[in-house]
Order: sequence, then C-alpha cells, then structure tokens
Amino acid sequence: MPFGPGLVIRRQLLCPVCGTLLADAAYRRLPPNLTLRAADGTIMQPTSAAVLLAQLQPGARSEDPRARYVEQNLGELVYELRCVAGHQMLRTMPEIVRRIRTARGHGTTV
Repeated sequence: MPFGPGLVIRRQLLCPVCGTLLADAAYRRLPPNLTLRAADGTIMQPTSAAVLLAQLQPGARSEDPRARYVEQNLGELVYELRCVAGHQMLRTMPEIVRRIRTARGHGTTV
C-alpha cells in the first residue's frame, strides 16, 4: 500500500493535449475525499452525469462524444476540466482517483 489511512496524496492534473495545469488534486483514502482546485484557485465541484446529460442539446446527443461519455458513466460524479488553451474534457471521479494513485512524480495527465 503506497500510503496509510488518513494520508493525503497531492498531484497536479495536466491537460493531455498541451500539458497545461488543469487543477491541483488532493486525495485522501480514509475517509475518502477528493478535492480539485483549479489553476485560478477555485475549488471545483463534480456534477452528476445525469445533470450533464440533461444540459446537452437533445438533437446533438447522438453525434456528441461528450454525450456518449456521459451516457456511459451515468452513475458517476463527473468533473469538467478546462485548460487555459481552450481544451476541455470530462473525467469521472474514479478515473481521476485512479490516475492520482498510480502516478509517478508530482503530475499526471487526465
């Protein structure tokens, strides 16, 4: 086990396209807690996948890769991550935690 109960793992989440900082992440295993702080310092809140799906345009859902991603992860909380270069991506909380736990070094792409 790489860390004991109550210890916090901190990582920088980087854009997979350009490598820009998306957020600073802090993950605690027990009790479980994931906190993402955007590059501007604000704390990021996850959104229910069902809420995201309702916000997408009904007519464009079939062609939209974001809609397909959300439909595949309806039971999860989803973070919408954006970099200053304009790239944006959706990632579920379990995906982010897995990246944080397996990363070597201070940063990981999401």
